[in-house]
Amino acid sequence: TGSKRRRATSPSSSVSGRDFEDGQPSSSASSVGRKRRRTTNIPNVDPIAVCHELYNTIRDNKDDQGRMLCELFIRAPKRWNQPDYCHIVTHPIDMMKIQLKMEEYDDVDQITSDFQLLFNNAKAYYKPDSPECRAAYKLWDLYLCTKNYCLKEVLEQLLDAVVKFTEPSGHLVSDLFQKLPSKVQYPDYYAIVKGPIDLKIIAQKIQMSLYRSVSAMAKDIDLLAKNAKTYNEPGSQVFKRKTEIEHAEPIKSSIRIKKSTQGDQLSAITMALQLHLSDSIVSHCPGSVHYDEGESEAESIHHSMDMSTPIFQLYEAVRGGRNSQGQLISEPFLQLPSRKDYPDYFQQISQPISLQQIRYKMKNNEYESVEQLDADLTLMFENAKRYNVPHSSIYKRVLKLQHIQQVSGCMSCQC
Repeated sequence: TGSKRRRATSPSSSVSGRDFEDGQPSSSASSVGRKRRRTTNIPNVDPIAVCHELYNTIRDNKDDQGRMLCELFIRAPKRWNQPDYCHIVTHPIDMMKIQLKMEEYDDVDQITSDFQLLFNNAKAYYKPDSPECRAAYKLWDLYLCTKNYCLKEVLEQLLDAVVKFTEPSGHLVSDLFQKLPSKVQYPDYYAIVKGPIDLKIIAQKIQMSLYRSVSAMAKDIDLLAKNAKTYNEPGSQVFKRKTEIEHAEPIKSSIRIKKSTQGDQLSAITMALQLHLSDSIVSHCPGSVHYDEGESEAESIHHSMDMSTPIFQLYEAVRGGRNSQGQLISEPFLQLPSRKDYPDYFQQISQPISLQQIRYKMKNNEYESVEQLDADLTLMFENAKRYNVPHSSIYKRVLKLQHIQQVSGCMSCQC
């Protein structure tokens, strides 16, 4: 009976082409019911824009033959022609129903629940090797990747607002919050402040995807300001700047998802904070970080490296490769998978490595030849191919990056 309960194909149809606040109330509701609550550190994220971004991503995705995968889920099977569907699927939903609800969604969690229900229904009803089931797995992975990308973009914009906000005099408000005080010079700070945090730590958490919402990052910014108030005297410079950073107007402005080259610039800011650069960069203003207009991630991280070397060029070709939609192909390989979310990865893979480890080895001049870098890149790709199934999105990314690796390697050998 198990095989009869799953169909190989779906009925034919035709179609025309929680905001990240952990359930925070909308701005209109909070302004009425919580007048005393200060929300200056939480940006006005537009959940409707994010919902539309997610819906459009699923709607517009195509297979290798140019067919929109969402066509398989436009209409749920009807009781009269597929009576067994209603016995298996207790809460039917389809793309048309989600489209009709687009103006009803108040946050990203709501549309996420509906898409998860849609794809779980398909996985439950159709055979594992059916086009519907394969499409459900692919589109759900795409949905999660897009959702995480949108959140990361919002956090990058929030960090950018904090880092770049200036006093009327033109001084950066954030320059005293870039790096924690020295434990040698200020041992009492760590006795008084129970939760030390700086912008470098916040930047690291963005890059490692440790924030699950905007409010989670906003709490860390609140903590940073609270620590400054706890340790410093009310009339001190740090105390005054704590007040400034709390009331920074860019933080309160509306933040929308922007697909442009700004993404690279924001990543450069995050990565520069993550590595807190070198003394030569910040010597003219202790504790602050400065960025050149349009500076790339490669320039911000490897400012001390010779960018003309074959080692750097091979790494940057792989790291910076993009697909036809302008998406960074190497994004899944920037850091190792989470041990909490993917414990089996570290059981199957004996030598885990990511672009983060490779970057640090480059920074420390551990590669004596381009062949050594090439070997680490190959190890990273083979690890991914061993863990991920063929035809998966990550497996396909590996093949594209290996092609870039091969072409760039050949060019390096000719140099």
